[in-house]
Amino acid sequence: MKTPINALLEASLLRDAAEPFQLGFQDAASPVMEEILFLHNQIMFILIIIITAVLWLILRGLTGQAYHRYLVEGTTIEIVWTIIPAIILVFIAFPSLKLLYLMDEVVEPGVTVKAIG
Repeated sequence: MKTPINALLEASLLRDAAEPFQLGFQDAASPVMEEILFLHNQIMFILIIIITAVLWLILRGLTGQAYHRYLVEGTTIEIVWTIIPAIILVFIAFPSLKLLYLMDEVVEPGVTVKAIG
């Protein structure tokens, strides 16, 4: 027989349980997990922009639309396609390093258990 306390505990414990065929992450239970979710969403946004731009360029090339004559060869375009990925990597690296050091932070435990055996 379920008492109201048991029903309340069961409902609160199973509220964030994984569901069958669930896409994405569960709700965050700690500040570190919230930062992981934020980093994941930020990287996915950047990837969607990159994939959209690349697909647009591929489709534009396949349809035979004219290219600028200096687009394929030239110093300017080589500088651009070297600098842009470096900037994107910096936008990804700083939040991930911040998260790495946040995860490495050691917190004093409230209780320690010593097991001998």
